[in-house]
Amino acid sequence: MSWPEGEDGDVFRSLEQDGFDFAEEVLIDFNVDVDGSDNMVDAISAALEVYPDADIGQEDDYFVVQLQSRLTYDFVIEVQQKLTAATAKFGGQCDSWGILH
Repeated sequence: MSWPEGEDGDVFRSLEQDGFDFAEEVLIDFNVDVDGSDNMVDAISAALEVYPDADIGQEDDYFVVQLQSRLTYDFVIEVQQKLTAATAKFGGQCDSWGILH
């Protein structure tokens, strides 16, 4: 397979080299960084408006949105963009993700 240059593409290339099965659904963690803990609750609420079925895990200065899906480059980019757009007014930004494999 071929993915664009950049960090996200690098992760996909690494997964492919490790023999990852892209046909299977997996739990994908999207990390949303938030400026200031005062904005955390509002940022999480905004993320849940976009992905109401997501599981959320809260940390000190970020939260994790967990979604079950097939892992595709387009899906990852779309989710990161939607989460950033939804949480930006609360200082949120999503530019990292990961899976357990």
